[in-house]
Amino acid sequence: MLKNLSPMMSGALLRALDDTPSGAWVAIVSPRHDVPRAVRVAPESVEQVVTAVLAVTPLDGDAPIVIEDGDGTDDIALAVAGLAADAEGRRLDTLPVSTAAFQALLSGSRAAIVVDSPERFGFLLCKGQC
Repeated sequence: MLKNLSPMMSGALLRALDDTPSGAWVAIVSPRHDVPRAVRVAPESVEQVVTAVLAVTPLDGDAPIVIEDGDGTDDIALAVAGLAADAEGRRLDTLPVSTAAFQALLSGSRAAIVVDSPERFGFLLCKGQC
């Protein structure tokens, strides 16, 4: 039994993360992204969602956190990078990309989580070995 599992971790979300192979991208995006087969989560902060995902999914140490249309220094990007560093016990690189590049990478993601938030954001995390 998993202890201290976030209440926002639904069966569908756990299944999507479990079905994602190591080395594949997991997307965490705002509702402004059109992502088929995405798991939608209730209005939570992006930080809460990232924390819950990182509690059950390790990250690939060689892949950066891909950030949509940012310079990597906005508050939400810094928060996600910090949460990932805390969860992994090491610093992870970030890679800001244009919206067009992010959309191309998003289309190849194996799992997508849409966070019901008024903010616009997009992150890709590469799943590591479990």
